Amino acid sequence: PETKRKAKPKRHARPATKTKADRPAATPRKPGWLIELNSLCRHSRLELEEIPRPSQLSGIVPYLRQAGRLNRRLNDRALALVRRSGNATVANQFHELFDRDEAAVQRMLTLAEKGQYQQLARFAQSLVPLARAENRMLMRLGAVDCTVLPDDYRL
Repeated sequence: PETKRKAKPKRHARPATKTKADRPAATPRKPGWLIELNSLCRHSRLELEEIPRPSQLSGIVPYLRQAGRLNRRLNDRALALVRRSGNATVANQFHELFDRDEAAVQRMLTLAEKGQYQQLARFAQSLVPLARAENRMLMRLGAVDCTVLPDDYRL
């Protein structure tokens, strides 16, 4: 006598449980001060773009005054955020660079007020190494939205 057997349901192989080593490494969260610094830079760049670039030499002085005020405000706020990182050495290096940066903007304004436009254009180009130094430090921190292009110094 034949006995009918019920077909057993097919069992599917259970996927192996992933171990921590199998999982991709979680992207480390950026610290709050760095997120704020990048945001500050994005907003400041937009503010700077809203300042009309002068089409004539007579417009350089008001432009530099307005851009200089924005630059000082950005530097002050950025420095405060970098200080929050707890890295006093980097904060002091930024403080030094920002002081040089602000002095350079003041020098440009003085040259423009005196009508020394050729010297102003040459001086503006001489600031590219300063911008690159700031960029290198910002990139090392992860402040990728804070870099300045050399074209930003072209008048």
